Amino acid sequence: MPSHRYAPLLPALLLGACVSLPPEGPAVMALPGSGRSFEQFRFDDQICRAYAARSISPQTPEGAAVDSAVASAVLGTAVGAAVGAAVDGSSGAAVGAGFGLLAGSISGAAASSASSYALQRRYDQ
Repeated sequence: MPSHRYAPLLPALLLGACVSLPPEGPAVMALPGSGRSFEQFRFDDQICRAYAARSISPQTPEGAAVDSAVASAVLGTAVGAAVGAAVDGSSGAAVGAGFGLLAGSISGAAASSASSYALQRRYDQ
């Protein structure tokens, strides 16, 4: 069957769907203060960015997103396999693990996005 040829690609595609990008910088606009030079603004901006990077360390946004996605996929696979084994023995465990991986990956994408958003909010503050 042609569908079995592409089965090994499914985990990579599901994991790839959980990718989120780290914050490139603040999501709020910052302008120079009145009476400040542009050089002083750039200096202050660098200090603020360094402080923001330290405030979300050691966890980076992409690290938080990947951790959430992987944990959800692993938990979904384990729960799916357990439920499948309880319902239909050995063949049910494999089917349950597959459905658990799918459900865990979908919920992992949502958890990944939420983790990345939370770290962006901490970075902006």
